[in-house]
Order: sequence, then structure tokens, then C-alpha cells
Amino acid sequence: MGSGGIRCKTASNDVVRLGFMLDIFSLRDVKVQRVGSQQPFSIFELSSGEYHMYTNLMGLGFGVEEGSLMLLDEPDNSLHPQWQRDFMAAVHGICQVGMKFGHLIVCTHSPLIVGAALEGSTIVDLSNDEPIVSVASFGASSDDILLEQFGITSSRNRIVVDVVQRAVSIIEKDGFEHPDLLALTDELVSIKSALKSEDPLVEVIEAILGASGDD
Repeated sequence: MGSGGIRCKTASNDVVRLGFMLDIFSLRDVKVQRVGSQQPFSIFELSSGEYHMYTNLMGLGFGVEEGSLMLLDEPDNSLHPQWQRDFMAAVHGICQVGMKFGHLIVCTHSPLIVGAALEGSTIVDLSNDEPIVSVASFGASSDDILLEQFGITSSRNRIVVDVVQRAVSIIEKDGFEHPDLLALTDELVSIKSALKSEDPLVEVIEAILGASGDD
């Protein structure tokens, strides 16, 4: 105990956590330091995204226990794409160290957050009347997830480009009645419904489907 208050260098995380929960401890400021810099600065000088990420990870780090159930609602808020991946990587690291027997549930609209799910994780799509349950595969791209889990895409999506190019190549070589083109019908219909109506590729897909008799 001193003029500046209580000082202790050996307090455990549990003691610190209990102190905050009972309002015995409070923080007026926290100093942070960027990698490669020797100059600390106030946490309140961070950007909104940095502050959001830092405070959430600190809260999770102090709060988890071996059998915790961790619920994260829209963790992508205020985070640009790379930070979304970094945030989830940090969350998984916290879980592996401090929550080995617990469960992590994340609610999100971000394909990058979904794409960060560990292999074998359960993904539940609640956008339909009947929930769709799938298992996360390793290395799924955001393009895959946008189309498969969120039902949205753009004409620059690599999956869209690949399917349409295959369809056009088949038409050029073998015509509209070739079985390989008919096999692409469901994918083309799905892509068309996921594209914005003003996207010029919609007309291309409609022409392919119309000429093949599947529009």
C-alpha cells in the first residue's frame, strides 16, 4: 500500500478478475506499444477497430475457464478483413490455452469469420426456415463461403468466373445440348440468383440457360 494505491507484482489472474468484478479495481488508462516501436501510448488513442479487438481479447483472456461456453455476437464489427482473421486466430489461441473443454459459439454475417472456423467446426446457416448444418473444411476461400453459406457473390468471384467459362467453352466446342453443359445447370441457376440483377453477367447466364432450354 502506498500513496498511489495498492501495488502488487504477483497477483494471479483470478485475483485481478475478482477485483474488477467486485469494483475493487478500476482502470483509468492502459498503455500499449506497437510492435517495433519503443513509444507507449494510451489505449484510448487506438482506432475504433484496434480498441474493439484489444478490449475483447483482454476480456476473453481474463474471463475463460476450462469448461466455459464462449458466445461472440458479430465480432467482425469495426474490424477490417485482415483483422477479422487475426481476431479469430487470437480467439482460437485463447480457447486452446484456457478453455480446452469448453465450446465457442460465434454469430456473424462475415464470410471471413466463417472462413476462420477450425476444421471440423459446425456451421449452422439460419437464413432459411430450416437451419442448414455443415462441417467446416480446411482452407475454404471467402468466395466459396460467400456463395455456399451466404448465397451472395459477384461476377469477379473466382467460382462464378470458372463455371461461366466452362459453360462457354462447352458451348463453343460441343453446342448447347452437351451433357457437360446440362450438368452445370444447377450451378448456373444458383449463381444467377446470387448475382445482383444489374450485373451484366446475369444476361450471359440467362442466354446460356435459355439456349439450353433450362431457363
